[in-house]
Amino acid sequence: MTRIATACMTSALAMLMMTAHVHAQSFGESREGSGARTSTSALTFRSGGKALEPRQFDPAESSRSSGLDEEAPVDAYTTVTRTKGGEEIRQPPSESLQRTIRGKQQGAADSGTTAAEAPRAVFGRDDRVRVTDTTQFPFSAVGIIEAVAASGEVYTCSGALIGPRTVLTTASCLYDHQGGWSDQFLFAPGANTYDDTPFGVYDWETAHLLDGYISGFNGSYGSVLPYDVALLILSEPAGDYAGWFGVEYDPALGAFNANILGYPYDKEPAASQWRSNCDVPAAQVRPEWIEHGCATSFGTGGAPIYTYDTATRERSIHAIDVAETATSNIATRITGQTFDWMAGYWK
Repeated sequence: MTRIATACMTSALAMLMMTAHVHAQSFGESREGSGARTSTSALTFRSGGKALEPRQFDPAESSRSSGLDEEAPVDAYTTVTRTKGGEEIRQPPSESLQRTIRGKQQGAADSGTTAAEAPRAVFGRDDRVRVTDTTQFPFSAVGIIEAVAASGEVYTCSGALIGPRTVLTTASCLYDHQGGWSDQFLFAPGANTYDDTPFGVYDWETAHLLDGYISGFNGSYGSVLPYDVALLILSEPAGDYAGWFGVEYDPALGAFNANILGYPYDKEPAASQWRSNCDVPAAQVRPEWIEHGCATSFGTGGAPIYTYDTATRERSIHAIDVAETATSNIATRITGQTFDWMAGYWK
């Protein structure tokens, strides 16, 4: 497995892009922070925000357009950026990312189990456990996001630091297909409650998502599931204190033990962090999404699904919790395309 050390990530990125689909790849190796601190800002959360509801996903409606139109999948990876000042900027995919996308199109007939054939995960008992010491890594690197919609409505979701200033979450946390972009975002890594944020509350600088999530929406969430990923860039390096996860794209990912950390709305006290894990069978790992039985709820959208390597002690995110079916939960998988896209905006 090729690793990109944080200190040399920029110089090594070009070489990484050339080999991204040969072996499992990762960037921003997981790193523990220097310890809890109070943010220099005086930002606070508005307690009582509504948790982001999980999207409803019907596998039969999933739009798998790869290979059907040569340019549409490329255009879907145009970056749509929102600045804190309200400006929206569109940036076409880099040449290296376009090569990745077209290479994926040529091999679009991926082997694997189709949604209709795969066995469903069955919800069992609620085995979620509250994290009582969120100052310890990796709990410190997962936080709660507060978003204020243009309507003034306040809601929350989960996110994970994958770099000093980069938070990985879902596009649905930042953008609504009916209301558009939210106007304000705050992030509190390792939050224990609304009043207990040991690493402080951080303001945002820019937000990035894929145009496929916006322009590809046809009224069904399945049409945009592969693009439900977003990056929130903070104004200060929260990861220096709270630490961050690595991100991994593994085209050969099979059965694995999934760990998930997030901020469910149905647990008390409000804005408390909870953890869960579950075994994911290989048949439930699809090219663009993963079906899992880990216990989640409202507010967990954007939570990282990660693996832990006991030999290297590396924690790597493979997917993001985004939706649910009638019997299981769904996570958007880190694909080769989204991996390359995220690496280009890592800070």
